[in-house]
Amino acid sequence: IMESAKNLKAILKSLLMLCILLACYSPINAQQTGEDLKDFEISMERTGNKIIMSCSEGCAWKNLSFSNYKESQLINQYGMTKLTEKASDNDPESAEFLIQISKTADGLELKGLRGTAWIDLDFSLKENQKQMVNQFGMTK
Repeated sequence: IMESAKNLKAILKSLLMLCILLACYSPINAQQTGEDLKDFEISMERTGNKIIMSCSEGCAWKNLSFSNYKESQLINQYGMTKLTEKASDNDPESAEFLIQISKTADGLELKGLRGTAWIDLDFSLKENQKQMVNQFGMTK
């Protein structure tokens, strides 16, 4: 019985080490590497019920806007997109960066799905206020 207890203890110890290793190397915890980042700079402004975006770097578009409060909007370097869209120039699977934008009661919630060093950004955005966002997060 003593030997069985020692074997069980050794197995449990090994399982715990394996769990710790898996948690450390999990892609859920991983940030994008520098090679995966796409240089971009987007200004976001709230005007009435619209979100107006202007891209000054890294996009094929200059200005975009949307006003739907109930659904989030995906954008990439080509413009607005959907996950089901497979057009060659606007394929979200081949986009260098992909961001999901959702309106909140007092601002925006962004999810960096590809090409960003950040996973989630959440900030307030008052009427006619602008916020710059790039591959590293919020900027001035």
